[in-house]
Amino acid sequence: MDADTLSHKQVILRCEGLDTLATIRINGRELGQTDNMFRTREFDAKPLLQTGENKIEILISSPAKFVEALEKKRGWPPQQVLGFFRTAFLKPNEFKIPGSALVKHGSSEL
Repeated sequence: MDADTLSHKQVILRCEGLDTLATIRINGRELGQTDNMFRTREFDAKPLLQTGENKIEILISSPAKFVEALEKKRGWPPQQVLGFFRTAFLKPNEFKIPGSALVKHGSSEL
């Protein structure tokens, strides 16, 4: 990291899609945590950065273990299925989705 970059008001670390539970550290100090893999997160890393070499760590934690610990803490019954929270299904589609191939079929192929 050069001194010119560190002279800015902020130095942003942008994370676009870290797995569900992650802890971000810079130079051994925690910068932040995430709990949603579908969101882009930005952190002001400047307070933890130094001139020269810096070490950035992103530690990914198990969502299943997190849920189990939360269940025990709150006295909830164990979840039977992890990962799905809504129905998943296939359905026929005659419209082209951008960037995909159009597949036509008759109802007898379902």
